[in-house]
Amino acid sequence: MDAVELLEEAPIPEWQKKEVRKRLKDVQKNPSKAISWNEATKKIKQLAK
Repeated sequence: MDAVELLEEAPIPEWQKKEVRKRLKDVQKNPSKAISWNEATKKIKQLAK
């Protein structure tokens, strides 16, 4: 057990919280700009070919 080190999670920086809020507002105003996770993974797989 001596080799196990417990680490605290780093706090989320304020700039990152602001960016998430901004993006959420944008999606709420323009829901057509968002795609589902399934759609996103399909597009990523197509790009990887």
